[in-house]
Amino acid sequence: MSVSLLTRYGSDIAANVIHDEWARISENLETDTLLPILFSFSYYCQVKDHATTNLAFVMSALDAIEERIKTSTPDANDELARVANNRGSIMIGVHRESAPSDRSLLLQAVDHTKRAAELDPAQGSYLYNLALMYHEAAMPTEANDSITRLLVMDQESGEEHGDHLEAACQIYYKASDNDFRAAFARLQSVNPYAATMISRKLK
Repeated sequence: MSVSLLTRYGSDIAANVIHDEWARISENLETDTLLPILFSFSYYCQVKDHATTNLAFVMSALDAIEERIKTSTPDANDELARVANNRGSIMIGVHRESAPSDRSLLLQAVDHTKRAAELDPAQGSYLYNLALMYHEAAMPTEANDSITRLLVMDQESGEEHGDHLEAACQIYYKASDNDFRAAFARLQSVNPYAATMISRKLK
């Protein structure tokens, strides 16, 4: 089993290896391998409530990965977007761990994820993350705009995603009755059970 998977499953040994041997690990692996390892380490830290403690290490590692991408692969916006999205995911975890809640961390998560969506606008997962972060940050206009763009992308691709529609229902609820009804109807056709749960939750 890989170090990345061991870390995601909660292996203290794997996490310690990543932290202590990162310089050697990063020299010998490609970016496509490094990002999942680092994200797994960050996930482990969130589970163990160590995200804040290890934030500087993780961000420094991401800085190095980003610099490598810029140096070796000009115009690699999709790879840079992955780094930015990782930053956003890490910052939202640190925000949720912070007590009392630190809004500045949430806004940093928004900024990183917004950059990811700008760098790779065809990647719907970034818009999805961004919409939810805007919603959490009580920024309804931005949340509505992001989720609407995502649903349009889904329609144009001919694919419906239940998680996107669930997010849309939560974001549109009390903000736009017509949009909510349209998203809810689409969710009912894709995942009736999820639609029922949403209906109960929002009553």
